Amino acid sequence: MGRIKEFKVSKAFTVGIDEAKFLQIECERTGSKASALINKWIREKMEGRVEEIRKVRGPESYCTVCAAYKEYAYIEKPRGWVCETCGDNKTELIDGMIRRSKN
Repeated sequence: MGRIKEFKVSKAFTVGIDEAKFLQIECERTGSKASALINKWIREKMEGRVEEIRKVRGPESYCTVCAAYKEYAYIEKPRGWVCETCGDNKTELIDGMIRRSKN
């Protein structure tokens, strides 16, 4: 059994000539260090991903129409829980799952 792969960050990395020139211009324009700008850009990119990761997912169940496990979304009454792909209604099943999980 091998070692677990780790993400390592070194103090040096390679960028292309165009990217280096852009970074130089931005450093001169803002008066910031290159590492501060790169960290800022990474943080900005991370903020968008964090919101995507935090998205609340609906319950999953086997959809007989799609023949696969699918996520179900709650549609306002009278419909209930429906498959996000095909619209198959599983309200009775999912409501039962919710009741059992609360006990």
